[in-house]
Formats: sequence, structure tokens, C-alpha cells
Amino acid sequence: MSSHIANLNGTVKITCVRAAGIPRTQMMGKQDPFVRIYYGPSKAKTKTAKDGDKNPVWNEEVCIDAKDSGEKDIKFVVKNENFGLDGDICMVKFPIFALLSWPGEEKWYPLFKEENHKRQAGQILLKATLEGTGGLPELKAPQWGILQATYGGPNVPTVDVSGFLEVQATVHNGTLKFAKDTDLSSYFGFDPLPHHRAAKNLVLQYTKGGVVHEVKIGESHDDTEVVLENEVAKEQDEAAKAAKAKALLEERQKREAARRAAEAERLAKEKAEADKRAKLQAILLARQQEGLRMQRMQRVKASTAQGTHFAKKETKVDAKIGCYWRYQDYPTVYWASTADGEGRME
Repeated sequence: MSSHIANLNGTVKITCVRAAGIPRTQMMGKQDPFVRIYYGPSKAKTKTAKDGDKNPVWNEEVCIDAKDSGEKDIKFVVKNENFGLDGDICMVKFPIFALLSWPGEEKWYPLFKEENHKRQAGQILLKATLEGTGGLPELKAPQWGILQATYGGPNVPTVDVSGFLEVQATVHNGTLKFAKDTDLSSYFGFDPLPHHRAAKNLVLQYTKGGVVHEVKIGESHDDTEVVLENEVAKEQDEAAKAAKAKALLEERQKREAARRAAEAERLAKEKAEADKRAKLQAILLARQQEGLRMQRMQRVKASTAQGTHFAKKETKVDAKIGCYWRYQDYPTVYWASTADGEGRME
């Protein structure tokens, strides 16, 4: 097998639903078809569809064991039960990956008269699941923008090769090269329908630059190259740029916050210093005013002691009798008791 395809390990459960349009091989009466399945050393058989004739219905699930199997192809033979002389009616042989590409999904597969798949002889409806591991790699994530990739054709079993091509793209840094001298069956390591000449194509859908593209490559083709875009790396790069821009913005905001805090601290300090200076100036001014007041008080006391500048005696408005002096150099009224001949201030 290709290095990208793992050996199968587990149980393949196959449901043979029905067949349609198969040829009649017995001369008299209706034929009784059943299906034999061959995969490597494993074999399985369905029940017989009594009088199923050309359109038998089975609706039966059979199991095939796969123990580290590197076998690619599975074979279905529709036979006619005829008193121990069971004869082949039709058959088909194709990669088991065609069944496992669509787990649990019913699909029609062509039947042929011979193993060389030249003369078609009806079709068979099958579905299958794998309880185990192995097979083609799955498309895990749209790393390279691959949406879907199928290898097969309208009358040929179709295989999902999306995961296979994703691995190829990863190995070759996003470039898928299909050489002219290498058929698709050699590129993938299996043929969807061996020996059949019907058109087999690879249909690849992928996104690039936000646009969906589709490429169709035939079994035989010219040199073809498909360059994919690493969506994950692009998203990571955009995320890194966004994170860097966010970090720069946060750094600018941090610096601006620090500048504002420093400015607020400077203004608070200047205000505190200004308040301190104003307080000191107020204290000095109060002291100066107190000094002047004390000087004037001394002058008033001296004047009253000498009896100078006496104006007149009168009754104060609150009926308190006293005297006052008005000095030409100090226009302030001082009251003194009539019993206080020295003019003490009240």
C-alpha cells in the first residue's frame, strides 16, 4: 500500500441491500440470487433471495475480518443457488476504500459479467462501516483549504481522497504535482475499477484567497500542478498580527496611563507646594499684622497714659458710659472705662 494508507485492523460490516437489472442465467423459472464477498483470506455470504430473479432484495449485514490487512480490493459475486450447482451471475471488484469512504451511506455500484469489467450487468446497492482502524487518512482539518476530493467516475466506484491529498500537500509544502507519465491509479496506489476503461477523474475542490476553485484531472493527463494555500498558517499569521497589534495598543495605553499618573502626581505635588507656600505667606502676613497691631496698641496706651488726643466723653450705644479717643494717625475707636483713668482697652 501507499505509505499514506494504513493497513486495516478490525471488522468491516457490509450491508447488501439489493441488486437491480442483473441478467437471468437459468433457463427455467426465476433465479435465486445470493452474494459472496471476498476480501483477502476473509469470506462472507448473504442469504438467498428466493425468486429474486433480476431484482433481488437481501437487506442483510455480513462481517469481514481485517487483521492488519494490506489488501486493497474487495470482490462481490452475485450467484444463483441451483441445487448445489451455483452459477455466477455477475460480479465486481473494487478498492474497499470506496465502501469505507461513505460510512453508513447506501450507494450503488456497477456489476459486470466478467472480472475484466467490460460488460456491465446491473448494479448492487451496498453500505459499509469499519469498526477498527486503518485505511485512507481522513481530512482532519482544512489546513490547505481542501474542501473535497474524489477519485472515480459516474459509472465507477468513487473514493474520497481528501485526506490523502492533505497529507501530500503537507509533505510537499502545499503543492500537488501530477506528472504526465504517472496515471492517477499509480499516484494513489489503487484503481477505482481495475481493467475498466471508463472515465476516471480526480475532482478536487479547494479554497484559496477566499475563492472556491475546482480542478478536474483525468486518469491520463498532462503535467499538472495545484498550489494550495495554507489556511491554518494564514490564520495563525493573522492571529499573530492581531496579537501583536493588541500588544502594541496595550503598551501604548500603559504608557499613556503612566504618563497621566505622572502628570497627576506632578500637579498634586505642585498644588501641595503652592498650598504650603500660601500657608507660610498667610502665617507671615498674620505675624506682620500682629506686630503692627501690637505697635499701635503700645502707641494707644502711651497716648492714653499721657492724656493726649482726648476728644470727648459720651455714652456708648449700648448705654455703657465711657470715653474714646480718635487719633489722627490711627483711625480706630478705643473704649475705656470712666473708672479707668489710664484708658485701658476693653
